[in-house]
Amino acid sequence: MARPQIQGLKYFPFDSNIFSDRKIKRLLRTFGTKGFTVYAFLLCEIYRDEGYFMEWDDDVAFDVSDAIVGTSEDLIKSVVNSCFDWKLFDKEIYDLHGVLTSSGIQKRYLKATTRRTVQVEKYLIIESVNEDNETKTGDIVTETQKNDSESTQSKVKKSKVKENTPLPPLEKKPSKRKKRVQPDALQFPFTSPDFLNAWNGLVQTPKWRKKEHSALQLALNKLSRYEEAFALELIDIAHTNGNQGIVYPNTDEQYQRWKKFKTKNPDGLDIGQKHNQSKNKRECNW
Repeated sequence: MARPQIQGLKYFPFDSNIFSDRKIKRLLRTFGTKGFTVYAFLLCEIYRDEGYFMEWDDDVAFDVSDAIVGTSEDLIKSVVNSCFDWKLFDKEIYDLHGVLTSSGIQKRYLKATTRRTVQVEKYLIIESVNEDNETKTGDIVTETQKNDSESTQSKVKKSKVKENTPLPPLEKKPSKRKKRVQPDALQFPFTSPDFLNAWNGLVQTPKWRKKEHSALQLALNKLSRYEEAFALELIDIAHTNGNQGIVYPNTDEQYQRWKKFKTKNPDGLDIGQKHNQSKNKRECNW
């Protein structure tokens, strides 16, 4: 019985001079050792699972902050955004497909898998790997590397041909990724003009324009647990504050307080008016 194909790597090397790299120096100066830990953790996830990329969104950022003790979700996102600026991750590929990768990551992965068959079809930045296209970080130790001297000349030629085989271009295969904002395809919990206008305003903000269709639908599903007036208040807060999320662990508790306030004050200010009169710029009184 054939062994199951493994897409990722069991291990990958760090260069001994990695801390001399200007990009890593900037990472350490800006975020300290926590920033480097986050970057190293993401590299492990990339190489371990898909091999040369990983999907990135708010939920993944939360999972990473949960896995690395002592780091917040905001710190994780800040590190990743800075990695885009310093070219540790490719910003263009992220904007198009919502994944973390880079040309260096892809070169190292392809070189490490020259002795086994892997599927490399999407999110490609590079077109081929050969001796003239070495990565800046130096030689890579492959999973199956052996220090044997019995390789014949024919094997060497075969290896070189395989390494020089061009890969499919990035634009050749259309992306299967769904468009990030497709209001007509979403299932809305409320269909009033007020709700639809508030939602459309939120998804046009910079942070929400990047969300996938599935993430938008998940947010709508969470809003369906509440009354429309409360859901509108949550949308308003996310829009005004520029939040990436809309429902949080304490939202259910806030909703219960909101309902009690509504019951006790049926003829008073509605929650939107009361919210606008708060001394705190965007903090509700419920």
